Amino acid sequence: AHIPRTGPTVGVAVLALGGAAVVAGAGGASPFARLIRAGAAGALLARGIAGGVAATKALRLPAPSARFRRLDGTVYRPVCLTLGAAIAMGSLGRIRRRKMG
Repeated sequence: AHIPRTGPTVGVAVLALGGAAVVAGAGGASPFARLIRAGAAGALLARGIAGGVAATKALRLPAPSARFRRLDGTVYRPVCLTLGAAIAMGSLGRIRRRKMG
């Protein structure tokens, strides 16, 4: 099985933590924070819609195993769609609250 190297793994972890902080409210309503939230929602929704096989091809990664494809359909895609939708809805709620208040 292919296991990613340490550098890319740490890079993904740092990006995920930074994205989580912004989605949780870090950066407030700054344009940069809104861009990060929109990007996170869009990336997760795109990953959920396209699926892992398309993502691995787009990223030029080795072909996924049968186990990954099975987990992608039952776990990874639904999680990506749920998280992407939650971020998008949360971001829209922030926009509405800012306009009202």
